[in-house]
Amino acid sequence: MSPRSGVETNPHLASIADALVEELHLRGVLRSCPDCIHWDDPSETCGKYLARPPAKVIAKGCHEFEPNIPF
Repeated sequence: MSPRSGVETNPHLASIADALVEELHLRGVLRSCPDCIHWDDPSETCGKYLARPPAKVIAKGCHEFEPNIPF
């Protein structure tokens, strides 16, 4: 049994997991590429390195992460 099998088969649990991930992003706990100032959404590339980061870096972040503060 996969650790996610409960989430994948239970819509209520899946919505709780999605809400938790969203809250962690909003609080700056998760530092993934789409939340970084260097991220270019239309091209899905890192503006600092002018390349698309590997999936592992996109998901887990990198040492060059700078929050994209929207104000």
